[in-house]
Amino acid sequence: EAKGKEIEAEPHPLVLALQEKIEAQGVEQEKIKEELKSLSKGQQNIVKTQDDISTKLSAILAHLAANP
Repeated sequence: EAKGKEIEAEPHPLVLALQEKIEAQGVEQEKIKEELKSLSKGQQNIVKTQDDISTKLSAILAHLAANP
């Protein structure tokens, strides 16, 4: 018989605690990834808005220079 080689039916409490922490870290990591994507999109929108403003300002300045 396989004495001393019995497999525990339930994992050790420390293993369960570590698994929970790893899962929680995974969830947190996914949240951080989503926040980074959102920030990146926000930055892209800001750059586009700044470009639009710059283009409009250039057109206004060109118009004013042509019609003093």
